[in-house]
Amino acid sequence: MRRDLPFLYGGAVGGVALPAVVESELRAKLDALVAATGLVGLNGLDFLLRGRRWLALEVNPRPTATVELYDPDYPQGLFDWHLRACEGELPDRTARPRAVRAHAVVYAPAGGHVTAAFRFPRWCRDLPHPGTWVAPGEPVCTVHAAASDRARAVALVRRRCALLERTGIEAAA
Repeated sequence: MRRDLPFLYGGAVGGVALPAVVESELRAKLDALVAATGLVGLNGLDFLLRGRRWLALEVNPRPTATVELYDPDYPQGLFDWHLRACEGELPDRTARPRAVRAHAVVYAPAGGHVTAAFRFPRWCRDLPHPGTWVAPGEPVCTVHAAASDRARAVALVRRRCALLERTGIEAAA
């Protein structure tokens, strides 16, 4: 997380259980929004939650980055369900999560070129090509983790980010 830019996207974690009243209100509002706008497929709603009060920030009329947190739970992936939903076929239920997943964006502490010799760990995605110049503060990659609960998933993704920031990014940049 960049403390100088507190609203910069830093990542997400799945396995968040909403209070029943909030989930009910959100479902009703989203059903009304879909009926009024004709949205189809997977879409995203960014909102703030404090206790049982929520505030919508924006609707993203497309699959969002958090799809990655749930995609492995669907045999053909969530993009397959997105395409099927665009054709009018809706799932009869959501998949049961096999793990709680988290991801975080790692930003470069200093500028430099990504070397061909550096090998990103398998839990990194959105990788720059060797030779890419990464300026200070720019995203380098996304780190992923999965665990049995939210606390463990967040702790693991933070450890991985810290490891990459200490060792990997300096070697890569």
